[in-house]
Formats: sequence, C-alpha cells, structure tokens
Amino acid sequence: MRYDSETLIVKTTAGNRSIKLKDIFYIKGCEKRACIYFTEDKMIKVHHMLSWFETILNCGSFCRCHRSFIVNLNWVEHHSACRFLLKGNIKIPISRLKRDQVKKVFSEYPINE
Repeated sequence: MRYDSETLIVKTTAGNRSIKLKDIFYIKGCEKRACIYFTEDKMIKVHHMLSWFETILNCGSFCRCHRSFIVNLNWVEHHSACRFLLKGNIKIPISRLKRDQVKKVFSEYPINE
C-alpha cells in the first residue's frame, strides 16, 4: 500500500481506504490484523499487521510503545514510565521492553504546545 507524509492507503474488507495520518490516535494489534482508532471516536479494522505499520511509520510522530500498540505522539497529553495518556483520557501501556526506546523517541519529538 501507499504512504506519503500526510496520508496512508490501507486495505479493509470494503477495499482500499485513504487515511490522514493526523487523524490517527493509535493503532492496536487485533487478531493478526490491526485496528486504527481515530480522533472522532471511530475505528476501522485493516488487513495489515502492526509490524507493517511500524515499518511504514518508522519516523515522525508514531511510536511503537508495546507489542500491541503504536501511538501518534501528536495526541499525547502526558506520559509516565508505564503509559501514555492521550487526549480524551485514553490510556495506552508502555511495555518494559520498549521503555528506553519510547523515552528516547519522546524526548526527541517536538511537542505541540
């Protein structure tokens, strides 16, 4: 599928769909596929695994913080050693194995105040 700096084309059961990266809150692995959660409380299930997203979104505002989650750092309001708190009070875990990597990525990411 196709990717540019603003959009991503993904496979769904209804066919290919174009997604604006800025609208993605987080991506969750679910049953060898992924569920993309959006800013307007919507979710779609796509025919891609998290590893595919991790490869495609390996730079910029996305961070794999857990074996089941990739987070859009633009929506992070707060973080601790064990979780991200996204806008809307959404809590995403940070695994022990990913803590150092997440800390490095988050410290280098320009925060939108």
